[in-house]
Amino acid sequence: IIGRSASRGALYGLGIALAYGALGVLAAVGGMAFGEIQGNPWFNAAIAVLFIVLALALLGVFFIDFSKKRNNAASMRESMWPGFFAFFMGGVSAILAGACVAPILIAVLLLTADLVAKGSHIALCLPLVLGIGMALPWPFAGAGLKVLPKPGAWMTKVNKVFGIVVLGFAAWYG
Repeated sequence: IIGRSASRGALYGLGIALAYGALGVLAAVGGMAFGEIQGNPWFNAAIAVLFIVLALALLGVFFIDFSKKRNNAASMRESMWPGFFAFFMGGVSAILAGACVAPILIAVLLLTADLVAKGSHIALCLPLVLGIGMALPWPFAGAGLKVLPKPGAWMTKVNKVFGIVVLGFAAWYG
């Protein structure tokens, strides 16, 4: 998504920043009880199942490969609106990573809601600022991914380590 250029990394980061900004507006203005979903046992069970599936794929039980579909779809996407996919996936990743940054995100959203309730509407920018901070590394990563090692046999060991880590996340959510 971002490995082609710094500009794609920047678009990816912009997607992250705007997603957090939108979450902040929804939480502060809409009265959304952000974080309640993570207390729902059905949500946690679904996340645990997803992590188990991903861990089994990392451990080599089966193979997930979207590359054939991605190449055709990527050329179509790029001809329609260059860079939009990187922006869109940045927003999606911000939403999906919400569980990983939940303590900080929830604190910022609660502070935002409290300050907006007290009349400080500039506080609506706090989640956006958090998103900008989280987005800052991505343009640099996009520009520098060309120097990373190529996939090879060493990835099998890395996949197994991450498979075990992801199984730990599944157990935690379960």
